[in-house]
Amino acid sequence: MSGMGECWKYILKSSNHNSKLISLDFSSEMVKGAEKNKTKFKDSKIDILKENVFKNSIENDTADFIISGFGLKTFNNEQLSNLADEIYRFLKQNGKFSLIDVSVPENKFLKTLYMFYLKYINPILGKLFLGSPETYKMLGIYTEKFENAKTVYQIFDRPEFEIQYVKYFYGCATGVKGIKLK
Repeated sequence: MSGMGECWKYILKSSNHNSKLISLDFSSEMVKGAEKNKTKFKDSKIDILKENVFKNSIENDTADFIISGFGLKTFNNEQLSNLADEIYRFLKQNGKFSLIDVSVPENKFLKTLYMFYLKYINPILGKLFLGSPETYKMLGIYTEKFENAKTVYQIFDRPEFEIQYVKYFYGCATGVKGIKLK
């Protein structure tokens, strides 16, 4: 669920030179974009894995940080529980994670504008600039069904994690962040 590596520059900027970034995504298009993006970071150690987050080759207790953007809305509750298990497995003790996704804002005026944008404007922009409106058309549908990360918070609220529910951009995005305690 790492996409094309859009946030790598922020991660690599704050890491030391001995760090290794592991990018994992099951989508061929995302992996292809990540490989292209990797060329911008010649001095960094980046492994790109085309794997499913639920069936992967990442070893136990190896990650200091895990971040994911915009994959939560596609999972059902059982998959979210499995994701929590995998994040627990990946992280070292005191390792941190942050997961974010687009959400439906609570403010009715903002909700109307934002959902109109996601459902109608975003697919047009996707077609104009990327040639693929279908992917962007689904964004509004998935977001409306997902609503926000409150269910994710409930599923990740386990004794082995210390977590927080977080709202971004007036609720247009929500997520959870936390630390592995045990």
